[in-house]
Amino acid sequence: MSTLKSLFNGASPTDSFGIIIYVGELDVEYVTQVGLEVAGEFPNEFQEGKIEIIAPPTYYYPKFEEEIEKLIHEANFFNTFGDNRDRIKWRQKQNLGEKLKCLIFHIKKTFQIMHFYGCGAI
Repeated sequence: MSTLKSLFNGASPTDSFGIIIYVGELDVEYVTQVGLEVAGEFPNEFQEGKIEIIAPPTYYYPKFEEEIEKLIHEANFFNTFGDNRDRIKWRQKQNLGEKLKCLIFHIKKTFQIMHFYGCGAI
């Protein structure tokens, strides 16, 4: 939240920009919780459309766990970084998330500035 506060506090009333928050989770309750927290902290910005929260559709990661397990067990799978299973799954999910964001931002004709947060923090 501190990054959002800093952005809005540092902006002048004439600045025209919007912030899209991508929550890369399929858990609808979690995505809703994030949305409520952000809307609670920034009700005016939310109302004005300066903040938008997006999440992948539920079908975006179809049978994700099963597909990653199959990938890991393929004979030609090369583990470039020597990662464990959880890290491989995380990397694949990150890659899919980045592709989705690129598509969304292309459709919206916006630029993307990536800012990474720790687990679950905004």
